[in-house]
Amino acid sequence: MDKVAEELTKKHPEHEFIVGYHAMPSMQRMHLHVISTDFNSQCLKTKYHWNSFTTPFFIPFKEILKQLRENGELQKLSREEAQKYLNTELKCHKCKVKPKNMESKPGAFRRLSLEAV
Repeated sequence: MDKVAEELTKKHPEHEFIVGYHAMPSMQRMHLHVISTDFNSQCLKTKYHWNSFTTPFFIPFKEILKQLRENGELQKLSREEAQKYLNTELKCHKCKVKPKNMESKPGAFRRLSLEAV
């Protein structure tokens, strides 16, 4: 899976990507997330979704590999820790802006981040 993610990110050098897994998967099948850090998507509508990619709830692929190589297993988050991350107040991942809610328009945080600079 990491090879596919690497190929995808190389095809789009104009974007910055994060590659990894949610600490508590939302689907039965294991799946790797490859998402651009502009988070410009109409699918990213809720605080829960936002926080699932911008808090330690999202575990980078390289961290997963490191844990498996060094320990032979993954360090799991408790349900309480996972919920704490998912319920964290909204904040931009690139600046200190803390909006009250998600805007319905894609790229809302990107715009806020650019305006704050």
